[in-house]
Amino acid sequence: TTGRGQFVDVAMYDAMMSMCERAIYQYDFDGIIPGPQGNGHPLLALFGLFPAKNGQVALGIVDDSFWRTLTNVMGMHELCDDTRFASIGARSANSKVLNALVADWTKKFTKVELTGMLGGKVPFGPLNSVQDIFSDPQVSARGMLTEVPHPTEGAKPWTVAANPVHFSNAPTPTVETPPRLGRDNDTYLKPSCVSSSSKEKQRDLRNAFGTFATGVTVVTTVEENGIPRGFTANSFTSVSLDPPLVLVCIGKFSNSLRIFETSKGFAVNILSEDQKETAGIFASPRADKFDHVNWETGCIGMPIIEGSLSQFECTRERVIDAGDHIILIGKVQDYAYETGQPLGYANGGFFSLEGGKTLLNAAKDNAGTMVGAVLEYDGKLLFCGDETETSITLPDSHMFGAEATPAALTEQLKNGELDVSLDFMLSAYDDKSSGKFIIYYRGQASGHAPDGMFFCPIEDIPFECIKDEAMRFMLRRYIDESKHGRFSIYHGDETSGETRNVDLTPEISHV
Repeated sequence: TTGRGQFVDVAMYDAMMSMCERAIYQYDFDGIIPGPQGNGHPLLALFGLFPAKNGQVALGIVDDSFWRTLTNVMGMHELCDDTRFASIGARSANSKVLNALVADWTKKFTKVELTGMLGGKVPFGPLNSVQDIFSDPQVSARGMLTEVPHPTEGAKPWTVAANPVHFSNAPTPTVETPPRLGRDNDTYLKPSCVSSSSKEKQRDLRNAFGTFATGVTVVTTVEENGIPRGFTANSFTSVSLDPPLVLVCIGKFSNSLRIFETSKGFAVNILSEDQKETAGIFASPRADKFDHVNWETGCIGMPIIEGSLSQFECTRERVIDAGDHIILIGKVQDYAYETGQPLGYANGGFFSLEGGKTLLNAAKDNAGTMVGAVLEYDGKLLFCGDETETSITLPDSHMFGAEATPAALTEQLKNGELDVSLDFMLSAYDDKSSGKFIIYYRGQASGHAPDGMFFCPIEDIPFECIKDEAMRFMLRRYIDESKHGRFSIYHGDETSGETRNVDLTPEISHV
């Protein structure tokens, strides 16, 4: 769970001490030093092994109710009234006489007959030989004997005791034939494609990890029968350079989950800006994904998508359960990369990461930046002003005198009974009339509108009261895009610019 190991100290002598609890408290309370008890018990009778016609059976009469049941089965009701056997203490004090009396009764019957009379009524069980175990219907019903195939084809398999541990949500592992000497040499003794972790190699690997920002990846593997499988993920995480480890999350709803959990390895393919179609293919549930892309087999047999910016082939290092996802950690065995623009993904669609970077850099370099928000709540948008006024606007950092950052604007809007969260950038443009660089974020709001603000249904927005032309354009675009649940990012100036539309809405397994 934590990923951190610890030393587990279990000594055989300590384990045996823990099984001597009765002897410990006998000595503590009464100063008694118990000797070997054999099959008996120093405080209970009947307790131990008793003869049958064809072997032995075990009895453990630990209270008076079981004693009464036993005497009824034996047809000796009078023993319950015998003062020698009327209580636990009395039976213990007269255990030799009682054991002999009961032994005379049990030895008249077979183990099967005694099981029919006593089974399920008192603590009882037949003492099974190994031959008995092989023919026991309970052993058969529970599947507690299983055969292990011999590594030599045609040779007789052997029988072993099966796994007694069963989990409701996980199949019991099947027994496997032990490998012949050298069978796994190619798996464990093959030299790694990535040589020693020199400083130069670590630096080069770091460069490979840095070929994308928050880009779209296709994670691939192969089934045992050689069929390739893959899915999209919006980025992955480099965990360590020495050893070179990467991390990918897979949703438990994914059809490929079990395959990736058990495969010997996987590959991470960082897609380039012109591979939107490839991303869409792997985001779909279609079974013929690899028939529609160019790919090749990599160093350790994993599918490599041609044209991707970077590829990392990994052997499976560890699988960790993490809520509704599993975390798959792989050790990089081979990688390749080239420069180029990665394909970005956010809130339902693809976009150029270079464009987003330019916008952020422009905002950073422009001292006259203003940050605003389009906040939606239950089909309504938040406006500043009054429903009766002829001029309304969207909330922004300028009207609060706040720092031009999403965090500062959120903090100002949260004052009072309004809760706000900003999701992603909607527009970023130079407003030449005011000399400001303006960024609007899309977000969610809940609660009551503060004084001087109101929520207006999206379909009833009074556009004639919005004096800013760029704001009107942005809101009309917002309304149109929200109908489809797909948004775009605009940048330019207040009159003209570029809108990077969302081309696809794939099902992305987040990382």
